[in-house]
Amino acid sequence: MAHTEAPGMEVQMPTLAAATFTPTAIPSQLTVCLGSEPASLFPYTASGRAAQAILAAVYDGPFEPDENLNNVIPIIVEKYPALDNGGMRLDPVTVNPGERIVDSAGELVTLSEGVAYRPAGCTQRTCEAIYTGSAAVQMNQWVLVYTLLPGLTWSDGAPLTADDSLYGYEVAQVLFPLVKSDLLSRTASYSLVDERTVEWKGLPGYQDGDAAGKFFAPLPRHAWGSLPTQELLESESAAHSPLGWGAYVLREWRPGEQILLERNPNYFRAGEGLPYYDRLVFRFVPASMQSAAAINSGECDLLDPIVGELPEGLQVFRQPASWTLLMAGIQPADVSRPSPFASQAMRQAVAMCIDRQAIAQVTGGELAQAYLPAESAYFNPQAVLPVYDQAAGQALLTSAGWFDADNNLATPRTAQGAAGFAPGSPLLVRLLVSPDPALQAAALLIQQGLAGCGMQVELDTRPAAEYLAPGPTGPVFGRAFDLALFAWQAADTPSCWLLLSSRIPGYYPQYTQGWGGANAAGYASPEFDRYCSSALTGLPSDGEVLQAYAQAQARLAEDLPVLPLYWQERVAAASQDVCGLAVSGRLAWWNIDKAVECSR
Repeated sequence: MAHTEAPGMEVQMPTLAAATFTPTAIPSQLTVCLGSEPASLFPYTASGRAAQAILAAVYDGPFEPDENLNNVIPIIVEKYPALDNGGMRLDPVTVNPGERIVDSAGELVTLSEGVAYRPAGCTQRTCEAIYTGSAAVQMNQWVLVYTLLPGLTWSDGAPLTADDSLYGYEVAQVLFPLVKSDLLSRTASYSLVDERTVEWKGLPGYQDGDAAGKFFAPLPRHAWGSLPTQELLESESAAHSPLGWGAYVLREWRPGEQILLERNPNYFRAGEGLPYYDRLVFRFVPASMQSAAAINSGECDLLDPIVGELPEGLQVFRQPASWTLLMAGIQPADVSRPSPFASQAMRQAVAMCIDRQAIAQVTGGELAQAYLPAESAYFNPQAVLPVYDQAAGQALLTSAGWFDADNNLATPRTAQGAAGFAPGSPLLVRLLVSPDPALQAAALLIQQGLAGCGMQVELDTRPAAEYLAPGPTGPVFGRAFDLALFAWQAADTPSCWLLLSSRIPGYYPQYTQGWGGANAAGYASPEFDRYCSSALTGLPSDGEVLQAYAQAQARLAEDLPVLPLYWQERVAAASQDVCGLAVSGRLAWWNIDKAVECSR
């Protein structure tokens, strides 16, 4: 274990026989080595795994996953809001034409003719109604009540109250109207009930599966409230001296070296014997130290990330960090530009012509079967992607109107009935890819695989920042591409919303997201939209949510607007002497307050 060594001491013999000597205990210390240093620890701007790991020690909750990472448990509030415990209500409210609501698909609209909405008492899309008149209607208003545990304090001893959560909401309103736009735009009110209780109300019709996410984490009004809110972004105190309620208090930040945290004397779980360690040291180590040797030598107890070989004798934590995908340009922004991949058969052919297993092996990744890992509770094993079968892929290309006229795979197939293409047009495709070595290796195998089916592919290598730039100028999100290879960050829950038709980027108002939409493929499937929105707008207790997610995954496996290739894992490790650790999907050490020497 990496411990702080006490200064050398000379113990004098007692002068009186009755006297006793109690040696000063050496503070126990856990050393966490991180591969990067956070720029800020202000809770609303801190990003990256290093910041998350440190903030998990300074704060605690407000909610955390359970030990199996499947359920959400309350930490600083009395209960997770639910219909059966009084923390959640669906209040009937009157809505007049022209007022803002959230429709049954989860989109922010005004109540007008033709809008699909959920009447009062209806919580699923199966009972939605279409507004046809001019009269007021009754709709559900989702209400969530959060009551803080009694006796909570900030680490400086000041009381932590519901007003601090209200302050967190006020700060978010000013600083993050875009970052938190979906939540803030769908919030009707966030108000105090009493000293320990806040109440969140959504716009009529708004509901989803995240009852924890509507609680705004407290910020210390007594410490920061005198500052103009905008100044918090530049505040040295907010960025480098976070004030929390968790197990540890930040005592020292040595830029480029380490951050020292010490036990919080006011920690509300101290009566449980938490935290076990007196000190946490977060060291920022170079790539040369990100190996098992750093743990074996005692320089680190935890290492995140770890690279290279993993010898026996370490605890290893693996989590999907991102999934690499091949996106098809289904619907170009320029309607005069036809796309061969508007055809479902073409996209399925691409999947059959590519050896995804070989791509996973050459890149060091794990084969992806969906946009979420197979270990996820939301994964549908029945939604199977096409297998590698070039003969079957060639047959699909032919059925889509692309023929191998000269019976020579070295020359591209030509159009003979392919929608939007003049007869004789060659099947020439451009694949956008970054210079990243792994992506380059994947691109070469994609190029070879498609060539084996008679599809000529040109690799267009550009910096990721260039080809993934926002639309309309960026070729991907400007919807001006054939195929694009890139990675999306893994999420703890299915990210089906990325491919909703409402998320297609383009000029507003035709495209409601403007050029900020994520669905660069231009994929539009009413069936998928229905499944995905049903999952996204289901209440936490709704048993149909899992089924809707499974149906959405199955639809994507058929339509293939994106082809999952492989998962890139992030690997962390710990000494066998440390017990009680767990990681979330992002490898933040969220329960580090429970880390303990295994001998204890």
